[in-house]
Amino acid sequence: MSTGQKKFIYQSQKFSIQDILSMSFDADQYNQLFLKTVAFVRSWFDDFSIIQQQTSGSTGKPKLITIEKKKMTASAKSTVETLNLPKGSSAFLNLNTDYIGGKMMVVRAIINQMELYIGDITSNPLKDLQVSSQIDFFSFVPYQLSQILSETPENAQLINQSKAIILGGAPVSASLQSLIDQHLSCPVYSTYGMTETVSHIALKRLDTDAPSNYFKALKGVHFSADENKRLIIHAPNIATKNPLVTNDVVKLIDQHTFDWLGRYDFVINSGGIKIHPEMVEKKISKVLAESNANFNLFIFSQEDEQLGEKVCLMVEGENDNFDWTPIFSQLAKYEKPKAVFYLKEFARTASDKVDRLKSIRDWELGNRN
Repeated sequence: MSTGQKKFIYQSQKFSIQDILSMSFDADQYNQLFLKTVAFVRSWFDDFSIIQQQTSGSTGKPKLITIEKKKMTASAKSTVETLNLPKGSSAFLNLNTDYIGGKMMVVRAIINQMELYIGDITSNPLKDLQVSSQIDFFSFVPYQLSQILSETPENAQLINQSKAIILGGAPVSASLQSLIDQHLSCPVYSTYGMTETVSHIALKRLDTDAPSNYFKALKGVHFSADENKRLIIHAPNIATKNPLVTNDVVKLIDQHTFDWLGRYDFVINSGGIKIHPEMVEKKISKVLAESNANFNLFIFSQEDEQLGEKVCLMVEGENDNFDWTPIFSQLAKYEKPKAVFYLKEFARTASDKVDRLKSIRDWELGNRN
């Protein structure tokens, strides 16, 4: 991207990289995402070859890690090549650039000379969007796309003109998959990755034209698994030089393909049977979607004298005496929750992922009082 080309678009204003680097921006006239983007672009073009990046904290304490800019560049090139995004196309930014997902949207735009429309960090970033031209590339967290298709289904027309949508940060629920099937005809991908891998390193196709049950590696990436079936990532050009052992339990199809089963540190051992909460959540969400019901929920465990650990369900919202019996009847005996609890609002990380551990602590605290 030439530093003089007007490629950053905020509302009706267009800015070049040179503008971003040299101009001052009044905080009263621009939203937080634009100002954060300006700060990141300036750090991208500084004299340092690395950035300091905070991890999301979705499965543990957030930590500060160092990422090389050349690896971010390699990741960006790999994504635009895989998704067939031509130079000069356009993209939409609505993810917080404090985190790697938002930063990488900016890097892809810079590397691929794309026009970058800067929106806002909201649950429905397309609600008040006014654009006169096609946007080729979107990146959402699943909750955002769910809100867009539920609240403003007319925006499916804008999305369907795109060349690709990627969804990251959380699994795609059955209810969202149903909305995708109903409204979207463009390529939609669920992503697998983390801050340490500089955003995603594998994609799973979700739209009805070419659905897939498995994540497939980007170019230059391959996988193996340890004795506990935890995924090991080999991506020296993008991530670390040494193989990266994750806490994700997978079914390895081949060295480039896997099925994600859940987190190793979330596994419940109930009566000697190992249960992956995410797989049970997926089954419950599917049955709920078929019944036209929708809840934010997660599976967790409590100590049990007989079983060691028992399966429990935490639901976001008030207890409205919903009958879970027909839902649980679709589960295997060992998967059925032994108790259902309600929490008015789940705790979430700064990147809007459900913080399971804090949510459980909040529920326990509320029920001690």
